[in-house]
Amino acid sequence: MASDRRDYNRKYYQEHKEHILSTNKKYRQEHKEQDKRWRATYTKKHYDEIRQIHWKRKLKVVEMLGGKCRRCGEMDIRVLQVNHINGGGRRDPLGKTDLYLEIVQGRRPIDDLELLCANCNIIYEYEVGHRRVYLPNWCPN
Repeated sequence: MASDRRDYNRKYYQEHKEHILSTNKKYRQEHKEQDKRWRATYTKKHYDEIRQIHWKRKLKVVEMLGGKCRRCGEMDIRVLQVNHINGGGRRDPLGKTDLYLEIVQGRRPIDDLELLCANCNIIYEYEVGHRRVYLPNWCPN
């Protein structure tokens, strides 16, 4: 039942996306101060709850992807990151928290994702050309 409602809501949103987005934008523009106050209050009031949800989701995703860095074996969840193996992280329309939610709920396949620690992830980005070193006469050896 809930799944049917969710599917209906998704379909409705896709069919009326432009109208919904323009209406929301118009409302936010007309109620800027009210919206700003609400966001500040809500964030302060629910910050711990929001962070807790984020970390629970991240922990589940880390477990689903093997629990450690694929390259060096680092297991500290604070530095583990989801890497898109074939690139595409910048093209993925989901933010970090939404990506975790989609993975946990089984709506996002994980076959093109891997778990890397922050250091290995940055090194990987240099290796595949997503980042460049701009230091003249620099040599790592």
